[in-house]
Amino acid sequence: MSECITNFFDAWQIEEDELRLAKITSATIENIRYDDPRTPETLDGIAALNNYVGMFSANAPGWSAKVVVSIIFRSLFGGSFVVRRFLAPSTAS
Repeated sequence: MSECITNFFDAWQIEEDELRLAKITSATIENIRYDDPRTPETLDGIAALNNYVGMFSANAPGWSAKVVVSIIFRSLFGGSFVVRRFLAPSTAS
């Protein structure tokens, strides 16, 4: 699972649309729904996510993030959820 997260964040550094789309596709499902505090509504599908990542990347060149902690919690009721912590280097000068 952390490989998918790594691939997803690697896509944020790719400027070329087709290469970025291929990286996002390798890390997500086709009908992904992505929520971000910077968007007014949920992004639906890989194409919408790719467009958003492309706009973000154009405005934050060199930005990157990596998974630093990934913990899977299992519920006594049969479900599970994952908690991840990401580290994005500071770009402040």
